[in-house]
Amino acid sequence: MKQKITWLLCMAVLSMVLAGIVISRVQSGTEIIFGGADGALINTDSYSTVDPNATPTPEVDEGWPDIDITQGQYRMVNDDTENLLPSSFEPTCGVIDGTKFMMFDVDALPYLNAMIHAAEDAGVEIRLNTEATGLIIEDNVCLGATVQDRTSTYTIHARKVILATGYAGWDKESVEMFYPELSNVTGANNPGNHSDAQKWMVAMGGETVYYPESNYIVPVYNPVLRDNYEFGWIFQKGHTVWVNSKAERFFDESSILNMGLTDIGAQLCKLEDGQAWMIFDSNNADCVRFADELIGYGVAWSASSVEELAEKTGLPADALKTTLETYNAACESGKDEAFSTPADFMMPVSGETLYAARIVPGSTASVAVTLYCDDDMTITKTQGGQRIENLIGAGGVVGNMVPVAGFGAHVYEALASGTLAGEMARTALIQ
Repeated sequence: MKQKITWLLCMAVLSMVLAGIVISRVQSGTEIIFGGADGALINTDSYSTVDPNATPTPEVDEGWPDIDITQGQYRMVNDDTENLLPSSFEPTCGVIDGTKFMMFDVDALPYLNAMIHAAEDAGVEIRLNTEATGLIIEDNVCLGATVQDRTSTYTIHARKVILATGYAGWDKESVEMFYPELSNVTGANNPGNHSDAQKWMVAMGGETVYYPESNYIVPVYNPVLRDNYEFGWIFQKGHTVWVNSKAERFFDESSILNMGLTDIGAQLCKLEDGQAWMIFDSNNADCVRFADELIGYGVAWSASSVEELAEKTGLPADALKTTLETYNAACESGKDEAFSTPADFMMPVSGETLYAARIVPGSTASVAVTLYCDDDMTITKTQGGQRIENLIGAGGVVGNMVPVAGFGAHVYEALASGTLAGEMARTALIQ
């Protein structure tokens, strides 16, 4: 007989299926709950990255588009990604309101189909539009989970529960609870991630572990527009003047040339409200070529005078005028008394048209706040402390317990921890 596994499907789960977490056979009648809490589930009948009612215009042989957008989210698409796709993969490319996109249907996602079929063949019951709302724990033993679908709230009891709700999110409550110093950061990751496991642990009197060194905070225009667009390079090469909300310069702009994006993000986080403006004029050809696009997205403004630019951006006019006059004088003299910016970097802002683009610190990743676990992936309330039997962690929930580093490392983390968690559950159940 096939095992019975109830799987509350979330995005991170798919990688772990591929890793074998639900493929192993266990004794008849066993029930495992595996999944996350965001309820933002893939619809296997169709999957579109844009409004299905929109009318795309054909893309003119420009290769792969820069991004695709899914309900305000986005994923990079590049040559490396293309090489990993099967020859049968034929997305519809187009442009809607100036935004490049890719549209898929289910036939173009063989990997998704393969993982779903593998799970179903292993006896997995996939419940879509189902959110895990809490854990059932008695005497430090996890007995199951409470869940909610579109019509009801109910409980699922299980001999093993695999907790895979991910790292912490950027919802207001999570920020206030775990990392209030990042209150100015714009979160651009999964909006369904509300740090469920982390909040549940705190409610149980347990502890979480935070690894701030892994935060990926970079300059962005808004939650979607950042360095993945061509105009993102202005952050580092635009020869612009940066001012804060008081219309005052706050650092040597040329230092950006030697900074990583996270270093620039750190500079923005130091500002009182996290907001900065890049100022340039119509003589700055490298920036002007992107100006209309940025203005169209509502993240930049143009004006014929300093006073008009101040009015549009909300910056104090007198302070902005003083800052630009001082900066222009430094450009003319070749000596910046305020921040020692090299003369060959500075470009005066005195052209016929002035521009300002707003920049804020943003993160396209979740936050590395995780739970503790033992060597067998069993969740513990504290480091090496009280175990919660039958509750096994996987993925970002125990991410700080899995030593990985580098871009894309979370994928390895999901595969490795998911495989281990599944094996630990299987081994325990057949003993």
